[in-house]
This record gives sequence, C-alpha cells and structure tokens, in this order.
Amino acid sequence: MIEARRLSWHIGAKRILDDVSLCLERGNVTAILGPNGSGKSTLMKCMVGIHRAHQGEVCLDDRPLSAFGFEELARRRAYLAQGHAIDFPFTAMEVVLLGRHPHMGAGIDGYDDAGARLAFERTDTWHLRDRLFPTLSGGEQQRVQIARVLAQVHELGDACLFLDEPTSALDLKHQFMIVDILGKLAREQRLAVCVILHDIQLAKRFADQVILLKEGRSYATGPAMDVLDSGNVAALYEIPETLAKDIVTVNV
Repeated sequence: MIEARRLSWHIGAKRILDDVSLCLERGNVTAILGPNGSGKSTLMKCMVGIHRAHQGEVCLDDRPLSAFGFEELARRRAYLAQGHAIDFPFTAMEVVLLGRHPHMGAGIDGYDDAGARLAFERTDTWHLRDRLFPTLSGGEQQRVQIARVLAQVHELGDACLFLDEPTSALDLKHQFMIVDILGKLAREQRLAVCVILHDIQLAKRFADQVILLKEGRSYATGPAMDVLDSGNVAALYEIPETLAKDIVTVNV
C-alpha cells in the first residue's frame, strides 16, 4: 500500500537514513525499533511526506507522495508526532475534531460526530472532552492526540496510520489498551499501521512486521517473532546477550 524505496536523508554530511526500504500493507501492523538517533522518526517523517528524501522515493498505491495534494493526503494517512505541545486554550474536543476536518470541513459538532465520539471512547478520554488541553496530564494529552488520529481514519479502509512512540507517556493499562486498539483497527478496517516503539514486548505482542534500524540503516526486517531474538536485540542495542535473552523470552 505504501512503500519506501531506498530512502536516504541527510543533514549536511551526516547521513540520518541510508538506503532504507520498507513496505506497509493493509491489515498489518509494522513496528520500527532501534536505539536513539538510529533514524526512526526521520524514516516515519519521510513516509508521511514531512521530509522529502534526498534519494529514493515513497509511493502510496504506486503513486509518489508528491503527486498527492495536501487534502487528498490528509484523507489517506494520519500521523501522530513524538511531540505535540499545544499552548492554546483548545478543549480536548477541539483537538480531536482537528482529525475530522479533512473529511467534513470546519464547524463540525463533535457531540454528534460518530468518528470523534468513537475515538474518544476507544482511548478512554470521553470524560475529558470539555477540559482544556494544556490542563491535562501528559498521559491524558497523549491519549487525546491518539484519539485525534483515530478520528482522522474513522471508517476509512485504505488509510495509513503512523504513530511515533504513542505509548511513551502512558501507564501500563493504557499502553496495552492502545496497542490492542491499533491491532484491531488494522485487522477490521484493513488499515496499514506503523508505530515507533522502544518496548520490545509490546512489539512482540501486536506487530506483524518489524524493522530494526541502526545508524540509519536497516539492520533486520521480518515477522516480529523472528526478528526480535536475543542475537538481534543484543547487537542492535549493544547489550549483553544474556540480558537480551531475558528481555525477549518474557511471555507476552
């Protein structure tokens, strides 16, 4: 559905991505893992069209992203960035409705909009709908932002959902709740879901495919249960293999 073909991206002489390829398919969840600075967020930004690769290309249904207008692209993919500070006095409802604008335009009544309401309910945030976003806790803000991107892909069957560290500010209950929702949406709506994670057990729990990045290059790609073994984890994160073995053999 969406494919990155031999992407390279650099800042000056520093190569952040180097010849990375990745294919996302409908109905599957792909997790991107790797050490800090390995190029994970840069790869995702290239795949959503925020960065334009210096070499290679990204295609959506065999069309280059550059062939899509902003509105058309907003109706085909949703993106949760790693940082999402909002200092304006928007309510949680107004933030989530930002995800509905590509489909319905301005002036929507969120209380009557099925996509917004379902996104609130899925993320356990309906009770926060009238709260000002800056007054929410970090975890509550994260869940409201996840609700925004879920609202954007509501009832779409040909969309891509990109989330950069969606579980980073969440407690254990909501981490598992969110990854289970993403897996369910991929299967039921046939979405292509791509997430950046640091938690190996979460990746093993719900990802169909994993790509491991190290120093801007693809270290390994394949089914999660095959790729996330002790040898790969030890080499990727430069930790003792005995420790890596303990990490990857914990039951999920």
